[in-house]
Formats: sequence, C-alpha cells, structure tokens
Amino acid sequence: IYFFWGGTFLAMRYGVEVMSPFLLSTLRYMIAGPILLGLCAVFRVRMMPQGREFALLALIGVLMLGIGNTSVMWTEQYLPSGLTALLVATIPLYAALIEMFLPNDGGMPVRGWVGVGFGFCGLVFLMWPGLRSSLQGDWQQMIAAAVVLVGALCWTYASVLSRRTTMRARA
Repeated sequence: IYFFWGGTFLAMRYGVEVMSPFLLSTLRYMIAGPILLGLCAVFRVRMMPQGREFALLALIGVLMLGIGNTSVMWTEQYLPSGLTALLVATIPLYAALIEMFLPNDGGMPVRGWVGVGFGFCGLVFLMWPGLRSSLQGDWQQMIAAAVVLVGALCWTYASVLSRRTTMRARA
C-alpha cells in the first residue's frame, strides 16, 4: 500500500506538468467511476442510494475527491511531491481531533495521543529543513502548503463521516 500511496503523489507531480490539476482530477475520476460501476455490475453489487444517503455520498465525494485530492494535485505545481505527501500525513492528527468532538465516541486513549504526538513531531522534524530553506519568503509555496492542509482536513472529515455512516451496498 505504501508503494501505491507514494506513487500516487509522484504520478500527480508528473501529471500536473502536462495538464491542469483540475483537468487531471476530472479525468482521473471519469475513468475510475465507470470502472468501479462495471465491477459492481460484474459482482452484482447494487448501489442504489436513497435521498439522504445520496446527499451524504455527494458530500463525502466533494470533500474527499473534489477538495481533498484536487488540492493535492494543485499543490504539486508548487511543492515537491515528498513535501506534499508529508503535509498530507497530518490526517491522523486531524482525525483524532475531529473524533474528539463528535458524540458517541469515547475519544482516543492516552496511548493513542502519544502515538499521534510522536508522529506529528516526526513530521515537523522531517519538514523543518525544507520549510526553513524552501518556504522562506515564497508566498506561492506557503499558500500551496495551506491549501493542501485544508484539503487534508476535508479528506479527514469525509473519512470520519463515511466511517460513521450506516449505508451499505445492497446485494
């Protein structure tokens, strides 16, 4: 999974060199959508969301794919793909913070917070030299970093929302 995850950032980096990040994102999902629908047909999985389910799926799609992934693609124009991937690694911290404020959740145990804290410190440690040298005074890169952090927050919120939903595929 790490190979494909990291490869995605690299593929986006090369993709935005030849086309707009918004076109690249659109093409990616216009190709993936029919493939997934075809697989649903082959395996006889019916995806027939009803009113509220459809609205929830639309919200999750807009947050995850429309804002989350597209912000990463846009950012790849201004930041190295490795730095972009590291910024997206804020997702576990975001998830812990979001879950903390939602009802019906006991929150993360202290051990989990220690792990997230160590992970975040490691992230800062890895990013610090690049932040000091490459972002010094470069407003485009600073804006790109902020955009990808907002995108990661949207992705995380959609992930938490999808995990809490009860909608399932119908056979």
